[in-house]
Amino acid sequence: MKKNIILIILTILLVLQFGCSGEDYKKAQQLFDQEQYAEAEAAFIELGDYKDSEAMVTECKYQRAIILYAPSEEASTQSQSSTMTVGAFYDAKKIEEYEKALSLFEEIADYKDSIDYISNCKVKICQKLIGEIQYGAYDEFLFINVPTQKDVNAAKKAKDYFDSLTTIEKERVVNRSSLPSDEAIEEAEKQLLLDSLETKVLDEAVKKLKSSLINSSSYQDNPDHKHFVLASWSETEPNEAYGLFTLYYSATNSYGGRVDSSQHGIFKAQYEDGYFTITEMYFTDY
Repeated sequence: MKKNIILIILTILLVLQFGCSGEDYKKAQQLFDQEQYAEAEAAFIELGDYKDSEAMVTECKYQRAIILYAPSEEASTQSQSSTMTVGAFYDAKKIEEYEKALSLFEEIADYKDSIDYISNCKVKICQKLIGEIQYGAYDEFLFINVPTQKDVNAAKKAKDYFDSLTTIEKERVVNRSSLPSDEAIEEAEKQLLLDSLETKVLDEAVKKLKSSLINSSSYQDNPDHKHFVLASWSETEPNEAYGLFTLYYSATNSYGGRVDSSQHGIFKAQYEDGYFTITEMYFTDY
């Protein structure tokens, strides 16, 4: 009698277990059929090794990656309505989408054609990174584009990523010709250092000028003229820079009247441990 009761209980437990698993599997499959792949993946994970749940987890991950990688409707519309070549194909997707797709494909690198998609994602990401490089703001005085730190950071990031690609992947990066050379990036970084020096020189020059005035508190910038400073790297000393500056200002004279004036000067600076130190500064109008 006791044995019969135990058998009945075990039978009920087995029915409940597999019955629930069967129902849960059906719900997971429905989510998959409805293309709700993230939810379906979570449901199949809960099912463990029931039937082909583990395989379905991989398939869900694959489908999620495909959606992230696939061209958006905006990109498709642009490609159909424009005369751009395949190499200049308009890509409306964000770089984060390709990065997420890449991460998913790498989790299932041996599944289907994931290895090909991994390579494609890397090429797309590189093209995006190169496309994000700007070439500075236009300087009306110097008639050139002056790079910003953001420009340099974007260029270095794109260059590092490009260098990590295989030879074949590099050849597939359609906008690779827009990638700055190492020399160009280095020159941009050196120019940014000079920009920071020029700002420092102006601050120090104004302080020096004020201290030389009869009434330092009467100093005012001349709104009609912008201060000028130009710094250059020494051709003989690699960590030395020099340059000249002009300050435009107004101040009270010995008679109490306010006059407009200017002050020219020269300077020298030493670069060490990431910082410039102004070693010499002279006014040339004395």
